[in-house]
Amino acid sequence: VYYNTFNTKDAKPEIAAFKLKPVKKLPVGSSGFDGDAMVIPPRGTVTFNVTDLDLSQPMTFAYWWSLDAPIPHNGGGNFFAFRGKGGSFISHFVRGGPWCGLKDSCACFQAYKFKGMRPIHANFDRKFRKRYEIGKGIWHQTVLTLSMGRKFKLYIDGKLVTQPQTMGRT
Repeated sequence: VYYNTFNTKDAKPEIAAFKLKPVKKLPVGSSGFDGDAMVIPPRGTVTFNVTDLDLSQPMTFAYWWSLDAPIPHNGGGNFFAFRGKGGSFISHFVRGGPWCGLKDSCACFQAYKFKGMRPIHANFDRKFRKRYEIGKGIWHQTVLTLSMGRKFKLYIDGKLVTQPQTMGRT
């Protein structure tokens, strides 16, 4: 995960990497897209502590993922979560009913407890399970961007799937 700004005098990009620390150690396996990969157990999650997370800067987080089996009816799990200072967090997950009145699995995005930012909870894809072919050896790419601390954009397989605003009316 990195910030990419053009705030230098010569307008060259400035890159500042986050210090990501996994909350718990995940095993590494040889079934990655192009080599080794973290192996997440069923109903597991990839959660990182990020003490230097600053949402006032542009940000990009991108990764490839594959699940060993399709998501069952009302099934789900976390795709990623960042935990920052003071309980702040950003997460992308799939959750099923009866949570929030859902009748089947739904893709969600959340960002909470960041200074100066309203809480975001977006249930953005109620057909996630049916929309994506999911199974062993089938890979998808997820990209999260933040533009100048004002708008998140979440892409799956190159398609913009949600773009919640961090500022303005709730």
